[in-house]
Amino acid sequence: MGWTETTARQRVGREAAAIIERRRDGLLPWDPAWQTAFADRRDLLDHLVVTWRRQQQGQDDPGLDPLARGRVRRDLAARHAGLLLVMRRHGRVVGDVA
Repeated sequence: MGWTETTARQRVGREAAAIIERRRDGLLPWDPAWQTAFADRRDLLDHLVVTWRRQQQGQDDPGLDPLARGRVRRDLAARHAGLLLVMRRHGRVVGDVA
């Protein structure tokens, strides 16, 4: 995948994530125009799940005490509550987010 395709996927992923967080209804949005970046809804969902896992890993600081780590995880989950609803609705286990 080249730069153009990668940036298109990132742009559409951000757009979809913004819609998800605005609505917070557990529904995965889809715009037919997004097929230039993603083959289908499942492809988009896979991208969003990978993005979520990277964010989790990026926020996980083993140097923090357990209470602080829990607070960081809860804050991240609160900021992405809509995405977590979508992931749960589609049976995508998100692991320990609390």
